[in-house]
Amino acid sequence: MSRTDPPGTFYDGDHTVPFLCKPPLRWEDPETRAEMTKLTYRVRQPFYKILPRLSRNVKAKGAYLVEQGQPTVVGGDLYEYTLTFATLPNRPDEALPYVMNYQAINGDDLVELPVPMTARASYRYYATSNPFTLKLKRAWRLEKAGAAMFYVGTKPAKGAKTWLAEDETLKRWMGDIWEVRSVIVPAPDFVQLTN
Repeated sequence: MSRTDPPGTFYDGDHTVPFLCKPPLRWEDPETRAEMTKLTYRVRQPFYKILPRLSRNVKAKGAYLVEQGQPTVVGGDLYEYTLTFATLPNRPDEALPYVMNYQAINGDDLVELPVPMTARASYRYYATSNPFTLKLKRAWRLEKAGAAMFYVGTKPAKGAKTWLAEDETLKRWMGDIWEVRSVIVPAPDFVQLTN
């Protein structure tokens, strides 16, 4: 093999280009069902680079870079480091016990009727370095300010069978992959009685 041959698994070249020095380690995240891949590379210290998050790698099935391990010196100026890649999760919905406070207007008052039920937690995932561009929905609720009452939030579609029980939440899952969580409940199926 000459020094100009492309790097490969266990190829001990001149180490100016990162080379895969161990077989890929693959697993599925048990909670989110994301496919994870950890790749171990070696390269000489002057050629070591920190990769941008969301880099993709064909050896990791096109998954997104979520973590770059700290390099360790393995001899002379030779670094070894890991890159962890993840596909966008495909987390199943979850049932959770919930008490939904359905709202009603009673004269000039806003009242809430707590109804125990099973809600559904739903998850969506996005790969983005700017999570503030994600549009989160807010629960559709009545608010009262003095004598005035008004709706706030994201209005459900006409005839919707489900409603958003809480404002959607956003949190970092790994690297620059973000999780949006929605809690969904059945739309009220009762009619407000008037005097």
